[in-house]
Amino acid sequence: PPKTFTGTKIQLPGGKGTVFSYQPIIAGGSFTWGQATHKATRIPQTAAHVDNIVKVATQLEKARQQIGKPFRITSWYRPEPFNSRAGGARRSQHLGGGAVDIVVSGYMGKELGAKLSSWWPGGMGIYPGNRKHILHLDVGAKRKWGF
Repeated sequence: PPKTFTGTKIQLPGGKGTVFSYQPIIAGGSFTWGQATHKATRIPQTAAHVDNIVKVATQLEKARQQIGKPFRITSWYRPEPFNSRAGGARRSQHLGGGAVDIVVSGYMGKELGAKLSSWWPGGMGIYPGNRKHILHLDVGAKRKWGF
């Protein structure tokens, strides 16, 4: 029988179907739709947003395998007004689901970034101040900041 998932039902836009908050974004993966959508409170607005979430999840699975420790997602899909409230950049990749902020126990963001920088395909950043333990990863243009 097909696997049944639990959590809040999320209707994805653009004919992308229905998923549940505890359902992995990538089959068999570590990251769920609930993590990407802030516990199903931030539903993707377009099919492109869904595609970006899937792109991030695909790369994040590779990173998770490499590091071998759980990733705590602090922020993923962040449409307005949530992006502004979080102090996000005006054209943040979070706005379209193409960015994620992660924390991994035992790592500062810079150390984690150094381990992934040889292959991560997009942007990578470290936040200032008391957020240096957070690593920003996105599927936008390849660039680095805060290192």
